[in-house]
Formats: sequence, structure tokens, C-alpha cells
Amino acid sequence: MNKIVYTFLIFLCASRVFSQNDSLKYLHHNTYESFVQFLMDSTSEINSEVERLIYIRKKAANLIDMGVGTKDVSLLSNKWADFNSKQYYDLFRSNAATVKCGGSALFLKNLYADLGYKSYTYDMGCPGAYSHQVTVVKSKDKDIYYVQDAFYNVSFYERKSKEYLNFRKMIHLLTVKKSNRIQVRYDEYEHGFSWDTTGLNKVLLSRGIDTDNKRALSKVTMNRKKFIKASQKHNNRAEVCLTENELPKKIIYLYLIPLENNPKKIIQLITEAKKETFEE
Repeated sequence: MNKIVYTFLIFLCASRVFSQNDSLKYLHHNTYESFVQFLMDSTSEINSEVERLIYIRKKAANLIDMGVGTKDVSLLSNKWADFNSKQYYDLFRSNAATVKCGGSALFLKNLYADLGYKSYTYDMGCPGAYSHQVTVVKSKDKDIYYVQDAFYNVSFYERKSKEYLNFRKMIHLLTVKKSNRIQVRYDEYEHGFSWDTTGLNKVLLSRGIDTDNKRALSKVTMNRKKFIKASQKHNNRAEVCLTENELPKKIIYLYLIPLENNPKKIIQLITEAKKETFEE
């Protein structure tokens, strides 16, 4: 039974659940409007455009209530994908609902839009097998797009140059099977985090899994980096998805598998990047 519970916890990107100190999270704002103004004021002091985008993503990641179970936003409304960022902010502020990778990407996408950026969500993977969703945002001053993953709160750098990878360059490196040149950096949370099983026990019970098994449930206390690596290592669904698409069994190669519901702009960027060549 240990293996069943552990497998359920690590197989879904939705399994990543944590709570943070709300009083610190909302120290500088208590409404969505004041949050946007806070970001505008804070980023005005940052000279680099990509650093501004990273800053915004980190702040969003700190606010997002992520989880799975009886408080999932999809149980609150079947129109959750149409929520704007103010609606998500208010849900997080009142602890009314949690989101998974899809809700995280939507919140960040709409937040960027409210700050004057063109942004999109990118849904990748295999339907019914394994998928993940992130945000792709365009620089204001150049025709350059960047991946921002608010769910895992990670940054993507080119290992040699140490520069933040733009979306096209990232897709190119994966296309030519050079993922070793991509460095994934686990960004810190300002106020730390702890795993939270709110609502998760009820979901496990509904599936006939004994949640009194403390050893199995203790797996959720592992730190975020170990959790991500564990979910990547043991998630055979992702490996099946990659194998079917003749790709290396590394989770990052999911970026080469767009789902059908993606915006045309995302598909265009991916198509162009796969054909593009870059100076080494």
C-alpha cells in the first residue's frame, strides 16, 4: 500500500501542494489592484527586461495556492479556465481554492497581460497520459518570448553563457537533442513552504487508499527539488509519452510536444524554432 500512495502523490503535477504564511505573502498588497501596482513599482527599478519577467513570475508563484483535492478550482466552477487574474487572486487571498499547473499558468498569463505584456499559455504532453502547462511571455521591447513556469517556479538558463534562454532557443536546443546545455534553476520562495495535504486525504480515501499509512504520506514532506526529481524519475506515464514521440526520456523534452488546443502563435514559434539555426 505504501507504493500505491507514494505513486499517487508523485505521479501528478497536481501532487505538489504547499501552504505559505499568508500574512507575509500579502504584506505589500491585499487586493489584486494593489498587487499589480506593487509589481509595477518594483519592476520599474529593474533594468533588464528578462529580470523583470522573472521577478513577476516569482511573486506570482509565491501567491499561488497549489494543490489537489476537495478545494481544486475545477470543483468550484467548470469555467475556471476563463477566470481572470483578479478572480484567482481573490481565491488565493481567501484560501477558497487551489490550482494545478493549468491554473498557475493562466494566473501568470493574465497577470502579465494586465502589466502590458503579450502572453500565452503553452499546453504540452500527451492527452490522457501526461501533460504540463506553462506561460510564454513576449518582451515589450523586442520580439523575444520566454518560458515562465509559475507551478514549479523554475528558471531556464543556457549552461555555457549563463543567459536566460528564450523560448525559440530552448525549443531549438531540444530539437537537436542538446538538453545538456539547458540549466534548470530551482528558484526560492521568499517565505519558504511546507507540503500541505488539505483535501488530499479525502481524494485518496475516495480511491480506496488507506491514508492512515503515515510512512507513505510522510513522502509529501520532502523538499521541492527532491519532489520534482522523484516525480520525474518515477513517472512512467511521462516516459511513455516521450517514447511514443521518439524523444529522450527527460521531462524537459515535453516542450517539443504541443497539444492541439494551443494558441496559433505558440505553434508558430515552435515550428519556426525547430527549423532555426543559432550561432554556437
